[in-house]
Formats: sequence, C-alpha cells, structure tokens
Amino acid sequence: MAGVTLVNGTVPLSVKLNLDMRAYCEACKLLLESRATLAKADAAIYVATPENMVALQSELTAAKESYRQVISAFYTERDEFTSELSGIWGAEYWAKIKKMLSLQCNPDHPKENELSLLLVRSESRHATAPLAVESLDNSFIELLKNSIDALLKQYLIHATADTMLEMDIVFTLKEENMAITITDNGGGFSDSYLERFASYIQTKAYKLKTWSDEKQCARGCYLGGAGRGIPTLCNLILDGEILENRGVSGRRYQVPAGATAISIRNNPLKKGAEITLVSPLAPFVPHPGELKQVDGEKLSSGALHDGGGRFFLAQPPIAKKKKSILSTIPPSSSAAPSGVADPMDVGLLMISS
Repeated sequence: MAGVTLVNGTVPLSVKLNLDMRAYCEACKLLLESRATLAKADAAIYVATPENMVALQSELTAAKESYRQVISAFYTERDEFTSELSGIWGAEYWAKIKKMLSLQCNPDHPKENELSLLLVRSESRHATAPLAVESLDNSFIELLKNSIDALLKQYLIHATADTMLEMDIVFTLKEENMAITITDNGGGFSDSYLERFASYIQTKAYKLKTWSDEKQCARGCYLGGAGRGIPTLCNLILDGEILENRGVSGRRYQVPAGATAISIRNNPLKKGAEITLVSPLAPFVPHPGELKQVDGEKLSSGALHDGGGRFFLAQPPIAKKKKSILSTIPPSSSAAPSGVADPMDVGLLMISS
C-alpha cells in the first residue's frame, strides 16, 4: 500500500513528500518478466518441429497460467498502491502542502506574511493566488505521477534499488517575485528532453499538441504518459490560460510577456529532475471575461488592481475532479537546499513567454 508522508523540509519554506514504492516496483518487475516469458513461449510454437511440439505447447500452457496468476496479483497490488493516491486529483496533497508552507511563514516578515495570507486564501472559492501556486493547483498531480513513473523506470530499466520516492517542494521569495522549485530523485530528464524543451516553450508548441514520452515499454505500470501535464502547466504559468482541449485554451489571466517563467534541469545531488516556476507574488489581473467587480468592499490582500482605479476579485479555475489517478492507465526565506540553483538566478535556463 502506498505510504505517502508529508514533512517539513530541512530549509525554510519547504516540504518533503515521501512515497514508498517498493512493493509496487517489485510487482511491476514480476509482471514484465512473466510477460516476456509468455511471449518467448508463444514465439517458440511458430518454429516448433514435430519432435518438440508437445513439449513447447506444454511450456506455453504453463506460461499462460503463470501469467494469469501474476497479472491478477499485479492488479491487486496496483489497486492497493494507488488507494491513497486516487483521491488527490491535484488538490488533496497540494492543499496540505500549501497549508504546511503557510504555517512556516514568519508573520513578522512582510513578504512571508503576504504569502501566508495568499496561500490560505487560495483555498477559498473567491480568491486568487500567485500564478506559480495556482498553476500547481491544476498540475501538481501530473508532476507527482511523472515522478512516480521516473523512479519506476529507473527500477525496471536501469536496475536501481531505490524505491523510495522523494520530492522536495521549496518556495523562495525575492523582492516582488516568488519561485516554486520541485525536485525528485527519479533519475532526471534525458538529454533529448532537455534539448527539446527550450524549443517547445519558445515556439509555444504546448498550445498545439500534447507531449508524451510514450511510456509503452511497461504498459499498465506507468501512471502518467497521457501528455497533459506539461501543456497544462505551461499554458497557465506562461500565458494565464487553461488548456481545455487539444489546441484550445481559455484565457483566465492577463499575463504580461516575460512576467513569468518555467525552467527544468537535472539536479546532480538529488539525482533527479528539477522544475522551477516563477511569478510575481501578487496575483495577476483576471482576463475581462473572468472579472468580478467588488463594489464597496475594503481592499484586502486578495484584491487586484487593474491600473484604472478599480479593484476586482476573481474566482479561480476549478479543476474537474478525477475519479482516480489511474485515469490515464490502460487495462523565506530565500534559502534553497544544497544542490538547487537559485531559482531567481537569470543564469539558470529560465524560459518565459
């Protein structure tokens, strides 16, 4: 059964997520081995001779029976592994993380106090949040699934023994901006992935197509791979748009060019992938179609100024609840943890709209 734990991180404004994947990784490995044995036995029948046909048919029958038992056990283990994950649909764990971070904020530190208020208000139906935070309201579950798949891939393909997923979430404040850096220990991005990412962002290809790593080598084992996570994240953090369908986006916020950024890199100390989102700490003005004027109310930390003397509050986009994480599976403190580059450093590969 999945053992998910959330604890305060070792640096200010940080949370660590741990997920024990050992039993699930072992079940996946056994499934793939049994599947390969069955395929080998089936292929042998086509080149059988009269002398060994009976023996090969007996081996195929045994392989089929073994596979039926293995796959039954696998589905049982998969259901147990995902039982604690199936209800989060991008909100439950992320909401807990935001609450933990809000409690870490120093009320005597103006920016941390502002962040704390915004994090608390972000759970309200009629409040906005920093765009970096709201982007993860919609996409955190997809990033978590990608990290799970990355660690599983390391275990299955590269024979690594590590089956404890570690994900660090660090908030950094600097002047009027904030950054959220998420790092895992799943082995990192491939060189080709990193090379393609810059072009993918600069040409805004995320508006036109999904992007998947085609996780077919272990079908049924991986939780992600539908290609929704990165396009959804990029559309919102860079353009203030909700990706509704392939090639169709709905504008929610007016995001000036260059006001936000997203970067990815490999973290050598964590031996995993690192993604950083940067946005102003103050929420953006909603697109006119999303604005809701508030007359006669006192301006609060959640209010927005449109530059014309009027103030508005906007209802944030509401993600559709997913029944299960398996929906895509076929049958400051400016301190940063060691090994993590300063997310505000312009020298880091930071790609903005």
